[in-house]
Amino acid sequence: MQAGHLSNEKSGIKLLATDLDGTLVGNAADLPHYPRFRDQLNELRRRYGTAWVVCTGRSKRSFDGFFAPLKMVGIRPDFVIVRHAYIYGVTSFGFYIPHVFWNLHLAWILRRKRILLARWLKKWHSAVRHLAHGALTLLLEEDRLWMKFESEQSAETVANLLRENAASLDNVRVDRMGLDVEVYAMPYTKGMAVAELAAHLGVEREQILAVGNGHNDISMLDGGVAGMTGCPANSEREVMEVVQRTGGHISDRNSIEGLLDAIEAHISGRVRSELPAWRQIAGDRNGGGPRKPKRRAARPSRAAGVGLALAATYAVILAFASANLIPFSGFLMKPYWIVLSLLEKLVVAAGSW
Repeated sequence: MQAGHLSNEKSGIKLLATDLDGTLVGNAADLPHYPRFRDQLNELRRRYGTAWVVCTGRSKRSFDGFFAPLKMVGIRPDFVIVRHAYIYGVTSFGFYIPHVFWNLHLAWILRRKRILLARWLKKWHSAVRHLAHGALTLLLEEDRLWMKFESEQSAETVANLLRENAASLDNVRVDRMGLDVEVYAMPYTKGMAVAELAAHLGVEREQILAVGNGHNDISMLDGGVAGMTGCPANSEREVMEVVQRTGGHISDRNSIEGLLDAIEAHISGRVRSELPAWRQIAGDRNGGGPRKPKRRAARPSRAAGVGLALAATYAVILAFASANLIPFSGFLMKPYWIVLSLLEKLVVAAGSW
């Protein structure tokens, strides 16, 4: 049998760790699959006593609003990891209980690493400026360095030097695109948090299934934390390659369908680790090469952020209500139809002028 799937009924999936954006939640086409996921999750809990943790880079407040419609369908996690690291238990009443000691411990680790990274970037920025005359600094922050060089050869040489020196840092990525070289911090703590949660629950590595689609999921997909791994078809190329190396399941379906496919593959033993043909031919936009560095956009005000979160939450609720997947769907859709009717009247009135 292939590595990574269930070898017997006793082992089972005791801990299911899934990413949120792009894995559990994709787009409106995923709506019909949520009842199936709910039923699959309930079956895992009945069969293996599975605990489910959602791992996300969102803040707890953002997660609450974004996940609310799924709760209305009867989908509830047992734990949530927010901001890639901080663990919360979820009670049967929907209250969140923080894993206090771990969260404090991790906050200290992250702060220390942030200081070390800022020093490292400052040191190497100074060294590169002396080595490569004419190099232009486009951005220097405590967690990001972006420089432009006069030739691609100089950019490649500097990028390779930075990669060699960054090898000892577990949260740094170096990308080159043409004349540009970018060094930035990558979230790497999902794996640490899942490992801590597993230890807290007394779950072995071989009993953990982790599924994700982005670079920030690699730390829980590289085989060090989870004995079973998987990813949907909409994953970054590098993520697929990591899952392939660990003997995990690479689905040919996107987001929630890919998650369901990975769960079923590990239960049945039909794990497929081959890269899709279109991924083997050439790198794709997401994972086929370094991204073009962009300046970090200014952060919106708190009020604007809250407004956007409320608007996004209502949009997700409308999507579920339009498919009659939640209670009071007719009531929830009523404001939408009223606004749509008013817009139609305005268009008709404008056309008559």
